[in-house]
Formats: sequence, C-alpha cells, structure tokens
Amino acid sequence: MRFSWTMTRPLWAAVVLGVLGCGGDEVTPAGSDAGPGFAFTVPDGKTGDTPSLAFPETGGTIDSGAPTDPGGAEDPGAPTDPGTTPSDTGPADTGPAADLGCKAKCAGKACGPDGCGGQCGTCPDKQVCTAGQCGADPTLGCEGLDLPENWKGEFEGKVTFQIIGLIPLDAKTHGDLEFSIKCFNTKLIVSGKMTGQASDNPFELDMSGSYDPKQKKISITLKNGHVLLWGGVLEYWFDGTADSTLQADKSFKGPWTIKSYDMKVIGMGGNAAPLTGSGTWSAAGK
Repeated sequence: MRFSWTMTRPLWAAVVLGVLGCGGDEVTPAGSDAGPGFAFTVPDGKTGDTPSLAFPETGGTIDSGAPTDPGGAEDPGAPTDPGTTPSDTGPADTGPAADLGCKAKCAGKACGPDGCGGQCGTCPDKQVCTAGQCGADPTLGCEGLDLPENWKGEFEGKVTFQIIGLIPLDAKTHGDLEFSIKCFNTKLIVSGKMTGQASDNPFELDMSGSYDPKQKKISITLKNGHVLLWGGVLEYWFDGTADSTLQADKSFKGPWTIKSYDMKVIGMGGNAAPLTGSGTWSAAGK
C-alpha cells in the first residue's frame, strides 16, 4: 500500500512557520521596509543561538553575527601623535641672553668714541680730538692755534752761591713772568721776561722759545740773566730753561733752572763759585 502527500504551497508554508514559531519569538524591526511575511526569529536564550532573518519566498537567511563595519574608525589603541617630541630631556634652550645695552664710557672725555658706536662729543672747527680732548690742529699752523696770545704768571725757588773759602749761601727767589705766543711763518714763537729777586737783590731774565701744538709743549730758554749780590760785591750772568706741557685746565706749569756762565768779585775777579738756582713756575692766558 502506498501513501502519497500532496500539499498545496500555502499549506506547506503554514506548516514551516508553525514549526519555526515553536523555537522563539518573531520580532518585526521598527522602521523596517520588510513586506508581509518578513520577520526576525529571536532565539530562546540558549548559548550559541544566533538570530536569523527569514525570507518567506526563498527561505534563505543572513547571518547577523558579523557586525556591520561602521566605516574607517581609527584604532583607539593608537594614541594621536601630538607632534614631534624632543628626544633631549635637558633644559630647553632659551636663546641668547638678553642684551642689557651698551654703557657709554665718556668720563673725562670731551670727544672721541664712547665705546658703543657713538661719540662723546665733537670738536670745533680747526681743532682735532686727541686722547679724548679737543686741541689745535697741528696741520693748520697758526690758523689752528687754540691758545690765548698773551700769558701771565709767577715763579718761586732758590739760588745758591758762595765766595771761595766761604760756606755756600742759599737765597730764596720769587717773581713774576709774562710772555706771548705769536705766529710767524707758521711757527709759534714765545717771547717774554721773568723779573724777580734773590735775597732782596733784583734780577731779570729774557724768555724765548716756541710752542708745539701737536705735543702741546712749550719750550722756553732763559737768557741774559744778571744779578748783583751783597751790594755789588758779587756779580753773576746766567741762563737756563723753563719747559712745560699745556695742562687740562689750559694753563702752563713746570720747572725752571738756571746756572751762571760768568761771575765777578770786586777785587777778586773770577774767584767766585758758580751760581745755581731752581724752582717752579706757572702761567695762565689773559
């Protein structure tokens, strides 16, 4: 005896759905575009059960165990590179030290460089700067003379003399002096007189010489000196020098010296000892 089963298509589908419905619940996703007969079958909670999607027409399923790739998300395990990290862990280089500025050095200087690229001052026309001070331009000769023409001052010191066989005698001396510095043929010529006393005995000297503006030096020769001592018992003729360098206060200060080159003793000609003398002098322009 043979049995045959013949089912119409609608009846077969009903049987299948009834069997599947015994294992879980059907859930229709919200907002799904699925048509009638499209449903998710949710497992009964057993370990390893995977939800499946049933297609009524074909009966095929899509495995939902593989999550959909949401896009190229970065690996959260790799930290974002914040930039180049210096490998040197020592102190950061703060660059060159701050420039505190250059301090000019102009103390005692009227002109010339200040050590910071500037000038301490400038000199008037026809003058030049030498060692921080303004002075006459030696290349201009008389035109560059930066000095008064007339000078006046004083001197002091002592002279020593004796007659043969007697103890040398010292006599104080002092007096006044006047001279001028004038230009002749590009030469600065000095001329004047010293007038003074030695132990109340008057005498005088001629002053002559020259001035060098480059070295600021005055060279003076003392000539034609003459004095009578002890009421004329001793008579001397002498000469000497009185050199000096121009000072910062625009004055001349220096030493003077004299020595006799001839002498006479009344009734004893030529037997007196030489006369010598020395001291200091100074003069200012007027």
